[in-house]
Amino acid sequence: DLIFSLIVNQLITYSNDIRKISFEILELLVKRYYKLVNRFISVIFDQTLTTFEQCNEEVGLKAIEFWSTLADEEFQIILDSIQALSEGRIPKTYSEQFIIKSGSVLPFVLLQFIQHKKMSENEEWNCNSAVGLCLNLMSQAGPNEILSRFVDFIETKVSLNSEIKLKQAAIFSLVSIFDGIGSKVLYNHLIKTSSLWLSFSENENQELRKTTFFLFGKILQLSPFVLRVKLDQILRILLNNIFDKKNRNNIFWILNEIFQSFELE
Repeated sequence: DLIFSLIVNQLITYSNDIRKISFEILELLVKRYYKLVNRFISVIFDQTLTTFEQCNEEVGLKAIEFWSTLADEEFQIILDSIQALSEGRIPKTYSEQFIIKSGSVLPFVLLQFIQHKKMSENEEWNCNSAVGLCLNLMSQAGPNEILSRFVDFIETKVSLNSEIKLKQAAIFSLVSIFDGIGSKVLYNHLIKTSSLWLSFSENENQELRKTTFFLFGKILQLSPFVLRVKLDQILRILLNNIFDKKNRNNIFWILNEIFQSFELE
């Protein structure tokens, strides 16, 4: 308790270096002393939001990694509890559901955070990739709760007339969580909104097209039937963009997935 208290108090500092180290230490502590987190989670949550607002990408990255570790820890606790109950044993630890409780706010704060950060495409690990992993782990720690909130968010706020950043955030969230254990929750939503994603792939904004193409690839890898009805239109869009150098690799990848999924000659 004393160590937790000392480290959490350091998050309130204005120093980026101290905040960064504090999140690194908390990430280590949560793996070993999960039961002690409950006393400090409200402060950690508040300081996470402050970090995203005030600090640089490097500190933000450490905050994201902390929440990823917490989500993974809760997912493992859930699995262990299910196994214990199936074997007639009392679980050693129960999940405090920190991820589910924060799910109404944190996922969208993460998306908003990366919308305002310009990351180098050459970086293998940056805030974009860290947010993607965090969203994936959160969806596994609370699939029904987290995924349903994303679907509500997309259906109520994203349309043809939405801002480009909002469209990108919606697609990025789907790409991030689509291969999680709760991805089946998304199937009906993807079928209903397939025309919307197709319109995004024809948008003049290159980054939006690139993100949408990546979503198509993920869908074709895991659930090709979702796009079967729209296959002719998808092929036309891909061929129309075949000379787009930045998207060419994605396009070839998607075409390959189409050939494999539908066994086209």
